[in-house]
Amino acid sequence: MTRRIGLLGGSFNPAHAGHLHVAATALKRLRLTEVWFVLALGNPLKVEHGDYDERAASVGAQIARYARFKLCEIEAEQGLSYTIDTIATLKHIYRDDAFVWLMGGDNLETFHRWRAWEQIACAVPMAIIARPGARPFQSVFERRFAFARLAERAAPSLADYKAPAWVYIRAPLHPQSSTHIRNGVRQSD
Repeated sequence: MTRRIGLLGGSFNPAHAGHLHVAATALKRLRLTEVWFVLALGNPLKVEHGDYDERAASVGAQIARYARFKLCEIEAEQGLSYTIDTIATLKHIYRDDAFVWLMGGDNLETFHRWRAWEQIACAVPMAIIARPGARPFQSVFERRFAFARLAERAAPSLADYKAPAWVYIRAPLHPQSSTHIRNGVRQSD
């Protein structure tokens, strides 16, 4: 049986309840089998990534009680730095699985700065989950791939679509962010 796996990539510096909210929303709304937290070895667009082992432990602590959430350390294991390479490697290793790239809506503003961002959009279907601060339908990605946007009601079958295909998932907004946590900004849960 084909697994339907959501890939939530990030530095997770640190992992927090907002990440869990995105993953849980995707798991339910996309009818996924699992969500893998793909821990970035490093982020080429960031100067400070934080200690890798501390970030891995942070993800592990956040997902420990969720049987369908997994920590994926493929980037460290394979020496990968770019999402396009990570996706290609995962698709090669797990040929029988269907992948969906998960992204918080707040990351869309800079998605066009990622290496091979258009290839990423053409490699796997994508689900964009509403996040505080996001300006839906304003990004370069959303304009470039407007033709591939699916209605939100198609979300349960997104993993079955051939990329490019994406859906914007409206959901209650969770206020936590890694940046606020690192900067000591008080947030409500």
